[in-house]
Amino acid sequence: QLLRSIPRGALFGLLALTALASAAEASAVMLLVPLLDLAQNNAAAHSTATQKALSALRYVGLPSSIGGLLIAFVLLVALRSCLQYGREVADSVLRHRTMDTLRHRCFAALLQAQWRWVSMGRASDHANLLLTEINRVGLGLQFGLGLLVTLLSMGTYLVAAATLSWKVTVLALASVCGLLLLLNGQRREVLAVPEQAVVDEGTSRWVYIARKEGTFVPVSVEMGARSGGF
Repeated sequence: QLLRSIPRGALFGLLALTALASAAEASAVMLLVPLLDLAQNNAAAHSTATQKALSALRYVGLPSSIGGLLIAFVLLVALRSCLQYGREVADSVLRHRTMDTLRHRCFAALLQAQWRWVSMGRASDHANLLLTEINRVGLGLQFGLGLLVTLLSMGTYLVAAATLSWKVTVLALASVCGLLLLLNGQRREVLAVPEQAVVDEGTSRWVYIARKEGTFVPVSVEMGARSGGF
């Protein structure tokens, strides 16, 4: 139901703006290679990437020099900033439109429900449905869209990196995967408990575990990260 509530046009527009912004940023980063190459003032040893960049500058009417590369770099950075702003606006509009659609459906469901069921429930329960629960859905939608945007951006950057050197790109990916495997081996399972359940005596911290016979046993614990009252 949530996926059906998301406007398809707004979603595709958001993805298109994300792809364009990532492509503009990746292109600006790729221009750093010919810039550094030309800065060495060695015209006889220009790389293939530099020659292609200079040809592209001549094609669009810019001077094939460091000045032309700098102009193209600034234009790409400015374009990326505009596209990034448009993406943030599109993301906000998409989330608010989806949440409004869900609220309208909840209102309609309450209006069409039997009056006995509505009168038996507390007003706070209905308010919680229309406000708190919908806001939680909006928060989850925000994280989901953020993940989608991040994956799309990473794909664009990988394509740009592979264009410069696919060997270095593969080596970097293999190194990252190996690092993640090493970090995964260091993970530990932890128990989340409410902060109020921890007895803090300064030098030591305790929680009480309930036994089947109705007794409570103190157990020493080591505190970790805190989040959301746990």
